[in-house]
Amino acid sequence: YYDGRFNDEMYELTETLKIMLSLDQNFHGYFIFYDGEEGCRYRTNLADITSEEAETLKNILSSYCPGTVSDGAGAMVQNRWIAVMAGDNPVLAVSYSRNQATFFAVYSMKKLENDFRAQWADARVLYTNGDSCINEPEFGKQLRLEAMLKEQGSVYSGRTSGWKLYSRRVPRTELWITAAVPVGVGDYFT
Repeated sequence: YYDGRFNDEMYELTETLKIMLSLDQNFHGYFIFYDGEEGCRYRTNLADITSEEAETLKNILSSYCPGTVSDGAGAMVQNRWIAVMAGDNPVLAVSYSRNQATFFAVYSMKKLENDFRAQWADARVLYTNGDSCINEPEFGKQLRLEAMLKEQGSVYSGRTSGWKLYSRRVPRTELWITAAVPVGVGDYFT
């Protein structure tokens, strides 16, 4: 709905959002920031992103609002993927900014993490975004995970520091998902 407080860009983003969400039901919610960072509207699927996690996301995503790229007509436009943690829920967000409005579509990676754990029950699932492990930074440093993944294409498997690593890059992002499985005694003989 249009309540008069939104500017034209906000209304345009809202309408674009409705189309995007009807085309792609895989997103677990959206956040719209307008008037810079002053206003925010959001909706999440509570089965995937709880109310508390949504509030955390609102605070985190607000720091990604300002546009940085001009579209040539003077309006600021920015499109990018980011990965953040909302409590213990890893969330991937795609953003679109124009003028004073920013839209984020969010996707919880928890199901994917559960799929990893179904395959390797004792795995530690790590999320590496560019140069840092976002959910277990100290463990990521211990494994030197960030340095190893920088040299890879889209898939990595190997061993380090008593762990077997199975990593996959999320297409079109800097996010890597890694299952770190402890090496057992039998693994040394295979």
